[in-house]
Amino acid sequence: MGQETPKAKQARNNSLVVIDNRTGKRYSVPITRNSVPATFFKSIRAPAGPDDRPEDETERGLCISDRECLNTAVIEGAITYIDGERGILRYRGYPIEQPVEKSTFLECAYLLIYGALPARNQLFHFEREVLLHGIMHADATKCFGSFRYDSHPMAMLMTNPSLQGTYPHL
Repeated sequence: MGQETPKAKQARNNSLVVIDNRTGKRYSVPITRNSVPATFFKSIRAPAGPDDRPEDETERGLCISDRECLNTAVIEGAITYIDGERGILRYRGYPIEQPVEKSTFLECAYLLIYGALPARNQLFHFEREVLLHGIMHADATKCFGSFRYDSHPMAMLMTNPSLQGTYPHL
């Protein structure tokens, strides 16, 4: 673990010092909002060692491993805020329960796109736009109808862009 520096020598510096024992190089990683940028570690490079696999790409820089996302944070995001430990999930600042329980699907879509729930006239125009541009060709209906009843929704959704590419006039 870390060793404390005597108080007399400490100066507030929002950075983390990393020493790569493979190369002896010293790096200063900036700390912002109690986090360090994972991409910074890509600049910490070393020649491949005897135990490194080619897939490790050691010479291309360090990667950050957080297999269960237990210490991964999105520090700034305008759409979603998640604090799993405290059970908080917000979309655009609204507690998730509010849009789920009190808003329609299209109101939620509007919220995610524009950042606020729509006023009545905004919702009217948004619904019209979605209906006008949401036309699906009858053949596309057949395609989606051909999936097994227990197909995973994400696999079905991934098919959509390819399918739409076959209808350039829509």
